[in-house]
Amino acid sequence: MAADGSLGIRIPNDDFCLNLLNRFGKPIISTSANLSGEPNPSFYNQMSKKILERVDYTCTWRRNDEVPKASSSIIKLNDDGSILKIR
Repeated sequence: MAADGSLGIRIPNDDFCLNLLNRFGKPIISTSANLSGEPNPSFYNQMSKKILERVDYTCTWRRNDEVPKASSSIIKLNDDGSILKIR
């Protein structure tokens, strides 16, 4: 949760992730693929070792993928109903 009390929800644009969410039937909590202030990795092999050492599980899906994908968008819905695109 952010300092202002807001909470971010990521809706993936990836078939594997969407199928996983649909089968599980609930939100899944996960870490970002990068530490705050560090660049987003484009591929699994670019993920920080610090992240990989601290998570309980990583999927094997697309570990060898080297086809660039766009990062997910992050938007904020403000109390007044306006939308702010953060990324």
